[in-house]
Amino acid sequence: MEKKFAEIINEGKKNGKTIEEINKLLKEAGANFHLNPDGGTAGWTEAEMAEGFIPAEEEPKDAQRTVGELDFLRQIHLVMNRIQPKLMRRLRTTIDDAMDEAGLPLLGVIPEDPQVILAANTSKPLILFSRKGAAIAYLNIAKRIMGERVPLMKIR
Repeated sequence: MEKKFAEIINEGKKNGKTIEEINKLLKEAGANFHLNPDGGTAGWTEAEMAEGFIPAEEEPKDAQRTVGELDFLRQIHLVMNRIQPKLMRRLRTTIDDAMDEAGLPLLGVIPEDPQVILAANTSKPLILFSRKGAAIAYLNIAKRIMGERVPLMKIR
């Protein structure tokens, strides 16, 4: 996360700003993420992206910059999140293209899944809420981190 975004978040929390107020400041600063009510971050919605945030074709450049900032880590892998095959086709891009742009090996692919929002809103772990889509993708990524060989999901 860029220093300016971290400063916006820290200052906002210190000054008692609401999550919505902090998100507005992040948006104005050009962030391509926002804070969730639980304090975590998430990508902007399609409507927010349409308002002028980092377009999908710019995200690989963002990933390259982030990789450069994380060079102190021993291992870095790419997780492709909220994948929508129709959008990927429309943008004429592939997961391989993102891997090449970021210069990272792929750890996992997570499909766009409305169950994620439902699970978050009920404060339940996704894997307990659903047994398909993003839940299985996250479970597979966890297994890979633990050293298991798990094939990548096919996202249609």
